[in-house]
Amino acid sequence: LGDDSMDAELILVGHSIGGWIARAWLSEWSDSSIRSKVTTLITLGSPHQSPPSKSMFVKFDQTRGLLNHINLNYPGAHESGVSYYSVIGNQVAGDL
Repeated sequence: LGDDSMDAELILVGHSIGGWIARAWLSEWSDSSIRSKVTTLITLGSPHQSPPSKSMFVKFDQTRGLLNHINLNYPGAHESGVSYYSVIGNQVAGDL
């Protein structure tokens, strides 16, 4: 962001892995001058919790442990003054 964007407000949008990476980046790695401009984080189809340990889905962890790593190492990935929205849905059944 340049000097002409002093009053800019940022809305971050992340899909799938991009949603939880954006959440971790915002809280842990972003520069404070940029973080202060972020007003909203919208995640689309992003898992924010690992599958339950006794679930059959734990065997098929598509994040390969990365989501668990983010949740364990950056549990405070929530910023004051930022609105968080998560859009999820159900699968669509199809025929093969």
